[in-house]
Amino acid sequence: MIVEKSVDPEAMAKIAWQRNIHRRRYYTTGLLYTCACILAIIIGFPMFWMFTGAFKSNAEILSIPTTIFPAHWTLDNFQAIWTNFNFGIYFWNSLWLALVRSTIPAFTSALLGYVFAKIRFPGRSTIFTAVIVTMMLPAAITLIPSYILMFYLGWLNTYWPLIVPSVFNPYGIFLMRQMMKQLPDETLNAGRIDGASEWQIFWRIALPSMWPGVVAVLIITFIGAWDDFTWPLLVLNDNSMFTLPLGLANFTAQPLHATDYGPQLAGALLSTLPVALVFYFGQRRIVESGLFSGLRA
Repeated sequence: MIVEKSVDPEAMAKIAWQRNIHRRRYYTTGLLYTCACILAIIIGFPMFWMFTGAFKSNAEILSIPTTIFPAHWTLDNFQAIWTNFNFGIYFWNSLWLALVRSTIPAFTSALLGYVFAKIRFPGRSTIFTAVIVTMMLPAAITLIPSYILMFYLGWLNTYWPLIVPSVFNPYGIFLMRQMMKQLPDETLNAGRIDGASEWQIFWRIALPSMWPGVVAVLIITFIGAWDDFTWPLLVLNDNSMFTLPLGLANFTAQPLHATDYGPQLAGALLSTLPVALVFYFGQRRIVESGLFSGLRA
């Protein structure tokens, strides 16, 4: 005797629907990964070409057909960029300026973030709104007024126009204020009860707790200061005061070195390494600061 099993149409429809959902997710994930790989190749290939070209001779770079990897790896381009081009001076100028222009705003951002988040005073919201508004202004709008101001102050062809405007960073203040709001008021009040001043509370309690945000601001401002080109180009005239981006641009603009692509690529590679290393070792802090700052408005 054959017993026929009853099939529930609703159950079969549910199973088919689930299979369809899984299939769509599989195709969607595959499409996203494919697009991500293509985008990574588009972004990464110039970096790869810069790296391999720095170790090629100039004749090999200009050869047709071109080669992907150097036929003969050479360090002559690095030697040429270091001896025929004031690379050491430009590198040092960029390094100490980037450190100063990142360390100071990291501290002031933490301090002002604490003030805007934990200290109540008249006009606090208005002042903070004004700080946020400055983030919406394109940098190109402020170039001419800033240049005129530096001219009347007598600061042209000095490092002051690069250091003083970077003392306060609106984005850093916003980020640190958002992170400071996550710090419980009970912790700060406990310090006040113990007799600690506001400065001691900030230095010993608030600042150590918000260290990921401080490091994130430090990294972001360091990268911005290292890559800054337009503003130093306007205010610096002395060749010995140039930063690395200005020095490389000046090197490539000289007719004698216009086609020295090997040394140019070597200089670009060396100028990229500090930023890449800073970002690589600090990217976790940047992610942590973004997570903290997005928890509470």
